[in-house]
Order: sequence, then structure tokens, then C-alpha cells
Amino acid sequence: MKNENAVELHRIYVLERAKGKGVGGKLLNRCFEMARAKGCEIIWLGVWEQNSAALRFYEKLGFVKVGELQFPYGKTVGTNYVLKIEL
Repeated sequence: MKNENAVELHRIYVLERAKGKGVGGKLLNRCFEMARAKGCEIIWLGVWEQNSAALRFYEKLGFVKVGELQFPYGKTVGTNYVLKIEL
């Protein structure tokens, strides 16, 4: 994966009552606009492997899985999928 001109999206949350109303897509489209304005060519992010709603949301917008990251929490280890989109 190219790292030049890339930016990471750390978090995006929408209130439960706003889900399914296009709010998340509008927020992400604004992120795309801001990244392009700064010369970024790629946005990448991590999503917990068991967050199926978020995975569907990002895939619907064109993100693709490019890797996995392990993260420890408590006595267990979780997996985040690394997703990216080329702008």
C-alpha cells in the first residue's frame, strides 16, 4: 500500500437515531473533500472485524480491505480490518 499522500480517518460516529438517514455518508463525503483539498490520494481507516454495520457502510462507499491489525484489550486480542479508498 502506498503511504504517500494518505490520511487516516480515526473515528466517525453517528447517533443511533440518525443512522440510515444519509448523515454518515455526508460526513464521509466532507472528509473526502477535505482530503482532496490537502492533496491526499488515499484515506485509510481501521474497523473492528465484528462491526458488520460499519464494514457494510464503508464497503458501500468504495473502501476495500487491504490488511489487518491486532490490538490487545483486557485479556484478549482483537482484530481491526484496515480499509482504504483512493480518492
